[in-house]
Amino acid sequence: MESKEGILHRIMGLIMSLAFVNRSVDIFGSFFRSGLSYFTISCIFLLSVFSDSPAQVNKSISADILYNYFNAVYGLDQNLVNGSKYYKSNESVSGNEFFMDAKSSRGKITVNGINYPDVFLKYDLVNQDIILEYDFPAGGKMQIIIDNEKITEFEILGKTFMRYHFPSTGDQFFQTIFAADMVCLIHWTKQRIPTSSSIEYAYQYSEENRKTYLLREDQLYRFTGGKSFLKLFPETKDEIKKYIKRYKLELRNISDNDLVRLLEYCSDSGSNTP
Repeated sequence: MESKEGILHRIMGLIMSLAFVNRSVDIFGSFFRSGLSYFTISCIFLLSVFSDSPAQVNKSISADILYNYFNAVYGLDQNLVNGSKYYKSNESVSGNEFFMDAKSSRGKITVNGINYPDVFLKYDLVNQDIILEYDFPAGGKMQIIIDNEKITEFEILGKTFMRYHFPSTGDQFFQTIFAADMVCLIHWTKQRIPTSSSIEYAYQYSEENRKTYLLREDQLYRFTGGKSFLKLFPETKDEIKKYIKRYKLELRNISDNDLVRLLEYCSDSGSNTP
């Protein structure tokens, strides 16, 4: 007769097979992730309690089964799910420190040269951290901070960010906008500042701050408004000035779409050399 351990191992073998299906078929994902998790843990408990093997052997077998189960369901991608755990601050602060939205948003990220096209991210503008949110095997959500040095680029809320290094800035993430033969870089930040106008909050997060640059031959040329922008196009500044006035563009907070159209016009105007 087959031993109790043998029977339980057969059950766990079936779970492993279903787990691989879980990983492959998204439509059944939520069902398997909840149901199989509890079923697996229950079987491991039974194996530990009713097995004829010594207690230490039971613990080892149970640990191996649990390890293999989680690998089967979630994969062993330590390249992506590798970083320090993110903890939400308990300080009394008004607002949030994130880019555009405090909730994680579906996006893309490249870590150590490997592209992950369907992940949930948020961008901490105060600490310049990229936070990955993923389903925790036992249930619930986990958030970790990915090491910036491992990130080449990421996309969130329809905007692409790339990591650059310049002598004047060091390593930083820049929103990257391509238009014709030009590249525009925007660095976003927020600050946590003390507040004396609120009884409830000791601090508040500032609005999003941006520094906008034109990238030419690996050099940054910052512009803060119309005057500084026109200096980058000395040969055609009069034409570009008329374009800015015609469309009532505010360079300090120009939208991405308007910026692309402006840069394309500057490129077509025949001068893109400072």
